[in-house]
Amino acid sequence: MKIVHICQFLGVGGLERVLLSLCQEQLKRGDSVELVVYDTDRRWVQKFDQAGVEVHQDYQKAPGYDFGLLSYLEKRTLNADIVHTHDLNPALYLAPLRIIHALKLKRRPVTFLHTTHGMEHLDLAPKTKLYEAFIGMISPKIVTVSPKFLDYYQSQPLTRSSKVHHINNGTQL
Repeated sequence: MKIVHICQFLGVGGLERVLLSLCQEQLKRGDSVELVVYDTDRRWVQKFDQAGVEVHQDYQKAPGYDFGLLSYLEKRTLNADIVHTHDLNPALYLAPLRIIHALKLKRRPVTFLHTTHGMEHLDLAPKTKLYEAFIGMISPKIVTVSPKFLDYYQSQPLTRSSKVHHINNGTQL
């Protein structure tokens, strides 16, 4: 199975640890695992390379919504079985990718999946609540990594609770 993960940054530590562990388990299972990272902070790329994950870092995102990035992501996910976005920015490309795949491909990826790793952006920039509502509406599956995230998505009126799944990573926040 070919799995393509998409994240904006690889440099803080929390998301990267969870994602690296997930990729390692997928590789052990025999899956082909790729990772697309498209912004400047790429401190963890070497760790993914050493684990055997094929990392694509040849695209630098432009400010705002980058339609060039959408085209790039389309090419990178063309033959994927699973496309998995991580955190807010990559999730904003999820709906258009789903539409493009549905229109262009003879076979769609088995699953489009989104994982949210942090919600601090909701307090820092309240407009992101609108983005999260949109993501909750269009994402076919959402995985949360804490009970707080689970409660947040399940309380959104446009998000079906049946598509929200929780895998506890040990944090209560």
